[in-house]
Order: sequence, then structure tokens, then C-alpha cells
Amino acid sequence: VARVGGDEFNLLIPDITGREDAVMIVSKIFDQLKQPVELEGHEVFVSFSIGIALFPQDGASMEVLVKNADMAMYHTKSHGKNGYEFFSDNMKGLFQQQLSMENGIRRALEENQFELFYQPQVEVNSGRVCGLEALLRWHHPERGLMLPDDFVPLSEESQLIIRIGNWVLEAACSELKKWIKTGLDDIILAVNISAAQLQQQGFVKGILEALKRHGVPGNRLELEITENVLMHDMDKAVSRLRKLAAHGVRIAVDDFGVGYSSLGYLKSLPLNTLKIDRSFISEIQSSQDRNSIITAIIAMARELNLEIVAEGVENEGQMDYLKALNCCKAQGYLLGYPMTAKEARHAVEKHKRC
Repeated sequence: VARVGGDEFNLLIPDITGREDAVMIVSKIFDQLKQPVELEGHEVFVSFSIGIALFPQDGASMEVLVKNADMAMYHTKSHGKNGYEFFSDNMKGLFQQQLSMENGIRRALEENQFELFYQPQVEVNSGRVCGLEALLRWHHPERGLMLPDDFVPLSEESQLIIRIGNWVLEAACSELKKWIKTGLDDIILAVNISAAQLQQQGFVKGILEALKRHGVPGNRLELEITENVLMHDMDKAVSRLRKLAAHGVRIAVDDFGVGYSSLGYLKSLPLNTLKIDRSFISEIQSSQDRNSIITAIIAMARELNLEIVAEGVENEGQMDYLKALNCCKAQGYLLGYPMTAKEARHAVEKHKRC
């Protein structure tokens, strides 16, 4: 057994006759590792991803075997972790694609190929544009405009998401500064934050320095964090978000209702907003439809004095339904598609003049 990285280990097993023996050993490993570990009085459960390469069919040297087992392990990770896979030749192609994409992301950061688009958030009753969400797009030189679902998962795996997140924050604050200078000083800009960013040691300092550098008040920026991100380390998340809230920065829980939905954190976090996941809104087709989860979330938010943003609003029936429930705000294609910074500025200015 050799530890080859922070949380990576190699296991060399010389006396096996085939795949069946390897599976038996992997099963024994999982039986042992699925047992909880006690750390300072807390039970901790750990997931494992295992890749297997066999000699001689998967490699005739140590270097090739390790590389191919590593490839199989990352293939396991990409399919949900906590499992195992044997190396196969088709993984080489997938690995090359991933490597190419990872290198492409690095170039995108260096060559300024990323751009922020902005989708309006609208007050349900008045129709007033009260905020925008910054949405990342990649102008890929060969594949054209790419959405986050196509590159963010790999960015998270490779930790490039931290560099991307820093770029997004700088671009968002820079744009906010322009809006404030043109008189749009009551618009709130929402920016998505990843688990890796929140766990960074200098996370709070980085946010505050970006605001100061661009001369943007904290209460114009809203950080959107999913429930799953919060659950990585709740104590650390609460501490860091409270420090930001003390400087006026707004905090929103994104995709509420589809993650852990542990109501305990709602009291401990300095929250301003809950965003109802679009999957619940999509079930509503007319004002006569009913969704008890939406009703419950809105009622709970009202009790906790939180604002609500309903995501994914695409038709008038959904909008009428939200009005009947006195939902605060909505976001979706019915109210506005993601647009460039220039288009967003013009749209908000036009709206203010009306």
C-alpha cells in the first residue's frame, strides 16, 4: 500500500488470477471503509472511488498500470463516486477529452473567453426589475457558446472552479460599479458560489477586497449558495457568511427544496433570500394548480422574514399562481432571458424610465 497524494492510495496485489479476485478484494475494502469513523465524538462516513488495472492486459509497466488505474478511478468519480471500475480502452478517449477540456478552461481564463450574462429578477406584484443573476458563459473557440453544465463539473473536479469563481466575482463587481455610476444604484446582483470557494481560507477577505477595489456597497451583492454546498462544513459556512453579512453582503440559498433541506440551518445562517427550485415551478401550468411544497416554502420564508425568488417561471399561469401566494420575486424566461451586460443595462434603464 502506498499513499501517493492527499487522499489517493495505490494498492498492489501480486497474487490474483483475474477480475473475480479483484472484485472480491474491492468488496472487502468497501465493507471495512463503509464503517463510520469517530472523530472528536462525531461519526464520520467517507466515500471511496476505486480504479483497477490488471497486468498484463492493461499495461506491462508500473507507470502504465498506475496511469490506467488512475484513469479508471476518475471514471468512477464522474459516475457518482463511491464505487469501482476496471480500466478499458475507451477510457483513453474520454480521458483525452477531459484533459483537452481542462486545458481549454485554463486558456479561457488566460485569454478572457468567459463572459457573464444577466437574467432579471422581477417583483411579482409590481413587475419591477429588482435584481439580476450573473450567469457564466464560455465562448469556446471551436464549440461556440457553452453553458456551465458543460464545463463546471470538470472545473470542480480539477479545482479550477476557484479561479473561475474569482474571475466571476471580479467581473460582477466591475459591472456593478458601472451600473451604480449610471444611476442604477438599487439593483442587486446575485453571484453563484461553489463549495470549493466557500472552503477557501481567504474566501471572506477575497469578497470584501473585490467590493472595496470596485467601490461597490456590500448590500448590492448577493451570494447564491446551494444547500449541498452548505453541508460540506456547516460551522465554517455559518462563520464565514456571518462575517460577510456584517458588511452588508446578502446571502441566498439557491435551488431550495432539492438538497438536504435541513431546516435547522435556516435559523443559524444570516439569510436574506430563498430561491425555489425550478423543478417545483415547472409542475404548475395554471393558477388553478396546486403544489404544497411551494406553498410551504413561501409560508416558512414569511415566518422567517426571508425574501423568496421563484426560479424557472415560463408562463402566465405560473406567474398568476405566485401572485395568489404573495410570492416576492420571480425569475425565468417569461420575465427575461439571460442577456449581455450591455443588454441588461439598457433593459433595466428602460424599465426605470417607464
